[in-house]
Amino acid sequence: MTPAIAGRTPRPTGPFDPPIGRKTSIIVLKKVLYEGKDDVRIVTSLSTQSSTEVFEIDSEHGVLRFASESVFTDEASALSALEKQGFQIQTGIRGSALLGFVSTETVAGVLVAVQTMPKVTLPGGHILHLVTDAQWVVVNYKNFNGIHPSVLAAEQDFWRLLQQNNVSGTHYFCESVDVSRPFPSDYASFHPDQEFVWNSWLSKPFRDLGLLRHCPCLLQGAVESADQVHVNGERYTITTISRRSRRHPGTRYLARGLNQYAGPGNEIEVESIVWKSAEGKCVDWCRVFWRRGTVPIWWGVEIQPLNKGLHAEVYVREEKTYVGSLTYFKSLLGRAAHESHGGHEEGKDTLNSYLSSSESQEAVTCINLLHCNPKKAAELLLSSHFQEGMRHVKERLGSHGGSSLRLLNFDWHGTMACLTEEKGVEAFWHFIEQPVKAVGFAAGSMRSRDAVTDCHDESLWGDHWKMCWTRRQKGLLRFNCADSLDRTNAASCFAILPVLQESLRHLGIQLDMVDQSAENSKLQALPPGWEVREHEGRPLYIDHNTKKTQWERPSMPQSSPKATPWQFFTYSLGDVRSRLYPDVINDYITMFRKHGDVHSELYTGSAAMHSHILGVVLPNDTRSYGSASSVGKLQNLKVAVQRRWNNTVSDAPRQQSIEMFLGLNISRHCPGLSMSCLDGTHDDAVFQSIVVAEDENELAESKTISNLGEELRALGLKSIKKHDGRLALEEDVEDANPKDPLGLFTESPPPPPPPPPPPDLL
Repeated sequence: MTPAIAGRTPRPTGPFDPPIGRKTSIIVLKKVLYEGKDDVRIVTSLSTQSSTEVFEIDSEHGVLRFASESVFTDEASALSALEKQGFQIQTGIRGSALLGFVSTETVAGVLVAVQTMPKVTLPGGHILHLVTDAQWVVVNYKNFNGIHPSVLAAEQDFWRLLQQNNVSGTHYFCESVDVSRPFPSDYASFHPDQEFVWNSWLSKPFRDLGLLRHCPCLLQGAVESADQVHVNGERYTITTISRRSRRHPGTRYLARGLNQYAGPGNEIEVESIVWKSAEGKCVDWCRVFWRRGTVPIWWGVEIQPLNKGLHAEVYVREEKTYVGSLTYFKSLLGRAAHESHGGHEEGKDTLNSYLSSSESQEAVTCINLLHCNPKKAAELLLSSHFQEGMRHVKERLGSHGGSSLRLLNFDWHGTMACLTEEKGVEAFWHFIEQPVKAVGFAAGSMRSRDAVTDCHDESLWGDHWKMCWTRRQKGLLRFNCADSLDRTNAASCFAILPVLQESLRHLGIQLDMVDQSAENSKLQALPPGWEVREHEGRPLYIDHNTKKTQWERPSMPQSSPKATPWQFFTYSLGDVRSRLYPDVINDYITMFRKHGDVHSELYTGSAAMHSHILGVVLPNDTRSYGSASSVGKLQNLKVAVQRRWNNTVSDAPRQQSIEMFLGLNISRHCPGLSMSCLDGTHDDAVFQSIVVAEDENELAESKTISNLGEELRALGLKSIKKHDGRLALEEDVEDANPKDPLGLFTESPPPPPPPPPPPDLL
């Protein structure tokens, strides 16, 4: 039975005051009973409640349970009682969050966030904490005498692999609101979207006890924020949050394309939020979110030995290549439907209703950044299959649902090489203008729950606030390249920059310095019929219209037009560099560089490549840009070699440790291990085989992979081959010639003419 828990703390007074009265404190105490057996107490003082609770580990079965004396008024009282029982308080492991618990045959472990860093305080006072140091507190709850040596060996392997997975610096959590969905989610913090919760398996022992708040949802990704002060004195904040899906977890060459759970490899959801405080307790905000991931079909890569350079073999499964694509795109459309309608109706009926409405038109736009050039055969193979897979999905969705998806192709590397990077970025802005405008962004204001408003679209935000929506985002953009790394990060950075300017305009803030100067000039001008003279050392304002004078400066009539909507798309790259406030743009670019490095490190074990191109919009960036930049090629080659070494040497053990952390494939990695809880695929909707009958049976592949292979051969892809039930091509996936990576010994051909705008093939 769950003991009674004391009530919550009083309501906050300001819009950024924490909704809680204290910081969470976790203390793990243990004492040795005799050799090979420890007694453990876990003391929890949560920020979301006012009491302190104590847990222990059952010495027979290794399960978590309430201690005999479990609820105290405060932490000091609990520690005093435990000290009398012989626990050494000074040697306890202290932390600021519980991240999980698991036990095996004789050993149990508690994952504690020893150190965290507050990354950003969202409106409402909700803090996102980055885990900077996490520690497993491992204890022997049962003597190992009588346990078979093979079981003890498997147990040792399990704990070794589990502790190799490092969460520090790449995982974050929020105790008071749900951040697994786009801001501002009206779900409770303990009812997250499980696809993005990386400690779901480890937190199950607490949920089994009915304790939903004791183990906060751990998300993998990055949080970056920058406070700004406009020239008119207004303060505002720009925040970028990314969260990585766990539906297809793993490293670069072991988690690509779709899997049996309809999850693409390296799937990431990103959102950009801007807010400013208005009068009183009101906070105005704007937000846009998007997706990035690998191509959502069944494909993968087999790396070649290092003595063959940087080559790898890209393959596509010969049969049922697109099984799971329908399920995946339905999940994206469900995200768009929830954004459009709000509320908690996330089901088949809600999706069908959305797809039959006009709101679903082009709700999900896929931006394919792969090569579309026969000389880049492997990426052309993927692009062709992606195109074909989208046709199948649109057919299965029917006449109404099929119009909700579209695929646009933009050969990122080919365009940059042909036009130079400066012109290539301008071409991308021209290409992305219509999709960006169509999706738009969401906006609203945060108010006290008690406030009386005439808002017709409201949602709850935490325990004390509500959101009044003034507009909703219409669908979403989904970017892909081969790895969902460098190109997707750069393309999404440039695509969202116009949204940043438009969001600020919506909040009444000018990002354009030229427009702001014109506005300031208008503010400094006097209304018609007014004159200013100096009188006794002070300006005296004379109104010739009414024949009156006054000391206060008169204001201009509020008739000056606001900045042009979506003005960004009228700029050249030179305009972006010279007109937009450089400090704001620099902070924005820095956020994307950090997000790019975090997700590249998680997926490949190295920093991001091609990140130099992000600086092309900065006025003070002195680097040279262009297709023949030797510095950029050398930098990319260095990272490419590091990635290939990491992939060859460390991918397999990294994959094992990731799966151990998620509770996946335990019996395969540690055969003979006895667990007190089931693995992570049990009773977890994310890891149920959701490639359901509608995909398996109804997805009649009208064009088989072999037929598509013949069409690709007709384009000149002579190296295409079939073996082991799949179509394969050898391709240098790093875009670097291993024999001459800098192109120093190859005669450069004359640049080809600019390509025509990429057509919408669907």
